Amino acid sequence: VLIVFGILTVFCLGLGIGGSRKLGFISRFRGYVRMIGSQLYVPLQLLAEKSGKSVRYVTEDLKKMIDSRLFLEAHIDEENRCLILSEQAYRDYVAARTEYQERQLAAARAQREKEQLPDDCQKLLEEGEAYIRHIHWCNDQIPGAEISAKLDQMEQVITGIFAVVREHPEVAPELEKLMGYYLPTTRKLLDTYRELDRQPVAGENISSTKREIESTIDTLNVAFEKFLDGLYEDKAWDISSDISVLNTVLAQDGLKEDVWNRK
Repeated sequence: VLIVFGILTVFCLGLGIGGSRKLGFISRFRGYVRMIGSQLYVPLQLLAEKSGKSVRYVTEDLKKMIDSRLFLEAHIDEENRCLILSEQAYRDYVAARTEYQERQLAAARAQREKEQLPDDCQKLLEEGEAYIRHIHWCNDQIPGAEISAKLDQMEQVITGIFAVVREHPEVAPELEKLMGYYLPTTRKLLDTYRELDRQPVAGENISSTKREIESTIDTLNVAFEKFLDGLYEDKAWDISSDISVLNTVLAQDGLKEDVWNRK
């Protein structure tokens, strides 16, 4: 009888302790709900301060509640700093975090490239970026879909030119005339066009000058595209040479099919 009574006593104590823990768990959940209110993002540090517990304790407590489906859509961010209370808010957080990480990687990559480039090449790139920013700014200032399309094209091509320089600094000397004449003249033309376009009354001289500048922008865009294509000339020649040598070796080894004898 004593043995049976002892077993029943231990079993009841276990049930009581388990029930007490569950009650405490539910009680803490209700406390968190009161502290959270209608917020979608709640710092764990704030919940820890309000509950009188450590951040680590609150974090583990909330994770258990999330696993137990007490918080149906809640997530804790990857740094264990914030409780996010809806699925959409969590997706927004993940997207923003991914974008931030990509920006950080891009900035780090740009910094490494900046450190590795020669000073004169880096200065040239900075001047080029200043011209690109000015073209973009003028495009924002000048209304009109047609002129905007021309300037979009110009910005894209010039950006491509300096992208080649960043990847292949050895071509930087080829930009001497571009930097010394073409881009400064382009800037002067755009500033003039912007000033003329701001005039309240457009007489024949103003209209004629604007048309002339627009035509010149078309000419410059063609010239810039040819310049960009020319930067790849040596590379295209190298590839053509490699292909020619490869075909010759394949033919010598009897591995190249004669297209004229195909059946």
